[in-house]
Amino acid sequence: MDTLVTKLRNEVGLTYEQAIHSITCVKEYLQENGPEPDWDAFLCHKAKTFSDSAKEKLDLLTRKAQDITEKMIETMDDWADKTGAKEKIKDARYKAADFISPDENKNK
Repeated sequence: MDTLVTKLRNEVGLTYEQAIHSITCVKEYLQENGPEPDWDAFLCHKAKTFSDSAKEKLDLLTRKAQDITEKMIETMDDWADKTGAKEKIKDARYKAADFISPDENKNK
């Protein structure tokens, strides 16, 4: 309700008391003359809108995270190719295998 009061004050130029009085008058009029609001439908609609919005934001965040991950992998692969890291790792793996079981690797 504070948001509505603020909106009436800023956009219509009412004082705080005038905004409260206007809202009260409209509320009483609707209670006397208008149809009963379907609060359950209203609230369910708001909940669905929030849920849909959250899902869209999560999907967007997931896509961005995937893009960043792919760029990081490409960058690391480029770096590994430029520095010869892949070959160094392969050589280290063979040396470690020879160190752990030198007799098995000689026969292969």
